[in-house]
Amino acid sequence: MLGTFVPTADQWRTETVNVTPLVGAENGMIKFVVIDSAGNDLYLEDINLVNAPVGINDPSMDEYGTNVFPNPGEGDAGISYGLFRPQPVSIQLLDVSGRIVAFKDYGNKGAGEHSVRISDISGSTMLPGIYFVRIQAGTQQIIRKWICN
Repeated sequence: MLGTFVPTADQWRTETVNVTPLVGAENGMIKFVVIDSAGNDLYLEDINLVNAPVGINDPSMDEYGTNVFPNPGEGDAGISYGLFRPQPVSIQLLDVSGRIVAFKDYGNKGAGEHSVRISDISGSTMLPGIYFVRIQAGTQQIIRKWICN
């Protein structure tokens, strides 16, 4: 049997993984996969999941009842959101791996309720799958899951 390997300080590294699609989910799962033909071990230490605040005493966009409908839907859906004050808005569509599949910058939008179609952001209907709609308004963001049949 070979000697026991213990990594030294210079053999550790820090990795950052975007788990934004899990924001607001009641449950989530993160999987670590090691692909190594030599049969080496994976050492994990100090795993931190951080939820940073987006503002202090700032009304949430969600108080307007941000919604994606119908959900599930077939190829397209509506997105409704509201703003308490004028601010720049952008909307991203992400796949389950967190990859941005569509993006649209709407510039400054006025206070009040707004609605758009997913096809307005993507340029066409979407393929079946699970997507996340991320609405960025000023310093706030809200994410909603959408299932496309």
